[in-house]
Amino acid sequence: MRYIYQVVITKDEGSYSMEVPDLPGCFTWGASLDAVIAKAPDALETHVGALISYGEDIPAATFGHVAQDGEVVVVVSFDATAASVGAPHVTAATAAERLGVTPARVSHLLRDGLLEGYRSGREVMVSVASIDARLAIPRKAGRPRKEFSTA
Repeated sequence: MRYIYQVVITKDEGSYSMEVPDLPGCFTWGASLDAVIAKAPDALETHVGALISYGEDIPAATFGHVAQDGEVVVVVSFDATAASVGAPHVTAATAAERLGVTPARVSHLLRDGLLEGYRSGREVMVSVASIDARLAIPRKAGRPRKEFSTA
């Protein structure tokens, strides 16, 4: 999934450091402004990927931070999944077997955001954590029914 955050870069003694106001603990540094800007997407991807792999909420991005004296504010766009930090994944076919559904249903669950996955070449990989979370949801017998309001 694609994310966009504002980052704040500060010049320290002989180097530059970057932190993200919306992601406490997400930081990196570089010898130059260009170096830290180049490292920022990787730091953000790793941080958000770890949050995803642990099933934690991803903080919403806020914008409008005003640079203070000696700061540079940059907007960084990046993709992150649990695979960003090496979380275990299985093929869509294996996910279908574990869930007891068809591979087409796995595609629908991925599309609807009920499973997390990514494409690697022609292969679709599904997060083991998202499969386990889906299996933990109690199932009701039968097909889901639409709710109609009588108002």
